[in-house]
This record gives sequence, C-alpha cells and structure tokens, in this order.
Amino acid sequence: MGRIEQARAKCKLIDAHIHLDRFKNPSSALERLRLAGVRSVLVPGVCEPYRAPVGLDGVDYAYGQHPLFKPRENWLERLSQALNQQRPHALGELGLDRHAGIEQTEVLAQQLRLGREHELPLILHIVGDGSSILAAIRGHRSAVMLHRCSGRPSRFEPWWRAGVYISVGPKVGRDLRLLRAVPDHLLLLESDAEDEDQAPWETLPVLYDAAAKAKNCSSDSLKALVFANYQRFLKGE
Repeated sequence: MGRIEQARAKCKLIDAHIHLDRFKNPSSALERLRLAGVRSVLVPGVCEPYRAPVGLDGVDYAYGQHPLFKPRENWLERLSQALNQQRPHALGELGLDRHAGIEQTEVLAQQLRLGREHELPLILHIVGDGSSILAAIRGHRSAVMLHRCSGRPSRFEPWWRAGVYISVGPKVGRDLRLLRAVPDHLLLLESDAEDEDQAPWETLPVLYDAAAKAKNCSSDSLKALVFANYQRFLKGE
C-alpha cells in the first residue's frame, strides 16, 4: 500500500459484511457508521430482487441466493441477467447450511458456475461441513471470502491455506486465537449486523480493537491492513 492510500485508510474501518439493506432506516444507519469511522461497507445479497441497495450511495454490494432463502422459479436466469447488466462487486452470500433444504446443493453449484463465468469474488456462508465447497472453490480464479468466522483456528486453517479471506466477527470476546492465527494478508472484519438493535457502529470498533491486540500492532496499522485486504478482495486478488 502506498503512502497516499495509507493516509486515507488511517482511522477508518471496513465492515466486510453487513445487511444494511435490511435495516429499518439504512441511510440513517450508514450515517451512524460513518460517524463511528467506517469508511466502506459490503452489503451481501441473500435473495431477490438482485439489485443494488436503494439510497445507499458509496456502498459496495453483492448479489446472491442464500441457502436459507428458498429460491423463486427461474431465479438463476434473473441472477445471471443482473450479473451481466449491473456487475456487482461480488457474488454471494452463497453456500451450505445444515438447516436448509436439499435444493441448496444445486443452488450452490449454479452460483459457483456463475462465479467462474463472471470471475467475481465470492462471499461464502457455511454452517456445518464445508469441505465440499472448499474443494469446489480451489479452482476459482477470483478472490473468496468465508464470512462470520469464529472459534478454533484449526477449523479455518485449510481455508486460509487455500488463499481464502477469513472475515472474523462480530463478537470474539476474550478469545483472540483466530484473530492471532489468520495470516495478516487474509484478515477481514465484519459486523454481520441485520438491524439497528445490533449496533454495528459500536460492535465493529470493539472488534478492531481486539484484532489490533491479537496482532500486537497499533490500531491505525490494523485498520490499514484490513483496508488493503478489502481492496484486494474486491479486485479479485
């Protein structure tokens, strides 16, 4: 990262995964985030309509079909059309969830195919065994993020060894093992907030403080690190 980018990133936070479009008042929430020092946010898609969040200027966004949201008839055609016409920043969130129905396997496969065709970064949601997805994304030519990671580092080591970005959050408490273990160049941080009650403008700064402590670095250095990682992810690197 050059000196100019470092200066711009100083004292600014990145929220790598927030459902801002599901807030009661997204614009007001975005303003509160900016007052808290948040520079950029990534809003993932979970279902239709596949379009950019309305009224959220300057927000990065993705389209996708979440495994817990039942797809509508001909969803794939509409998602493909949206990717062609609008070119979102990423594809997702997509993945597997042990609480979802049997159709999720085909929905995932179709989206992975779209991701390869469009060479878009992927946002993965996994609850349960994700070994099949890890095998499937090894040949993906763009960046991949595994979101809302927490717990034992051993669960995620195969992922970062495959070059996958590890997005940690939103609550780690006193357990800093994962934050400490994730390679610096693959660390992202997120609130994963879905409404105002989850107060991402409060929880995200706390998460950044925990990450700085885990990495034994200054707050500004940690913010610059995450900013650089986020920029590379959006570029597909």
